[in-house]
Amino acid sequence: MPEPAVETLLYLFRRAFDEGEHGLARNLAAVTEDQWDAIVPGQPFGRSIGWIAWHAVAGKHLYWDHAFGERRLTGDYTEQGVLSPRRTKDDVIAYGREWQQRWLEKIEQLTDADLQAPTKAHWGATLSMRRVISAVLEHDIYHAGEINHLRAVLDGTDKAPGEQHSTISGQLRP
Repeated sequence: MPEPAVETLLYLFRRAFDEGEHGLARNLAAVTEDQWDAIVPGQPFGRSIGWIAWHAVAGKHLYWDHAFGERRLTGDYTEQGVLSPRRTKDDVIAYGREWQQRWLEKIEQLTDADLQAPTKAHWGATLSMRRVISAVLEHDIYHAGEINHLRAVLDGTDKAPGEQHSTISGQLRP
């Protein structure tokens, strides 16, 4: 059985991805095909839900590569989006599950003392293993919220008090 700090991180790591009501995979499950590539008018950077989802799951791979792998991936890997090559929601979720499982397997092997050990982040900083694990689960939750917000804007349920919106093919109209 994992030691207390490791057990807590495992619990939080699982919840951030798919066991918690705000987890990344749970939010993605509710995304429709029309919402996947839609761009919300006026959104900075013009990122679709699909692009954000790929960035999030590719980040799991990127962080894992630097914490446990060969340290070959760069931050550019998460910027590849979903259009080239075309990645579907199911592909992205499956890829995320693969790297989620790899993380869980590695975390389960750690001791509480191992969490204090230094490791490298993909930007070159030396951080504790606990901090890197926390960054990955925080990344999942951050982008799950971003995806949830964009989905609500696209389906017309995200509005200020007294404001009314409806949507047609992912385009807002007053």
